[in-house]
Amino acid sequence: MADSDNEQVDTKVEETGELNLESALRAVLLKARVRGEISRGLNEVCLALDKKAAKICLLSDSCDNDSYKKLIAALCNEQDVPLIRVPDGQFLGRLAGLCKIDASGEPRSIVRTSSVTINNFGEESDAKTWLEDYAAKNASK
Repeated sequence: MADSDNEQVDTKVEETGELNLESALRAVLLKARVRGEISRGLNEVCLALDKKAAKICLLSDSCDNDSYKKLIAALCNEQDVPLIRVPDGQFLGRLAGLCKIDASGEPRSIVRTSSVTINNFGEESDAKTWLEDYAAKNASK
């Protein structure tokens, strides 16, 4: 199932020819998730940041807890990890694989998450390059 998802994402990105934050995150997170190179949720994200394993951190703006946001931002700043803010926690949860896929291939029972780290990008791709450039220009510190 994961291989077919990977092919679908790559095809969508190549067909449009344009990358934006959503399409780049979708492609990069899928490849990292297949390899087991992402951390999801406060505990895993804090561990990845403390171990200096995280390459990029994603934080949802829809998170209600201000101390949660401050903690993640402080850890990212301390470890010099780019922090990218994503508007919706449910979107981030779906990309991080916190959902069930039904028979028609649609995500169901999506669980919100407020933070995700990408610990290893894997192979070079246009989406990875685009996301690294975006993080360098727009990352919150």
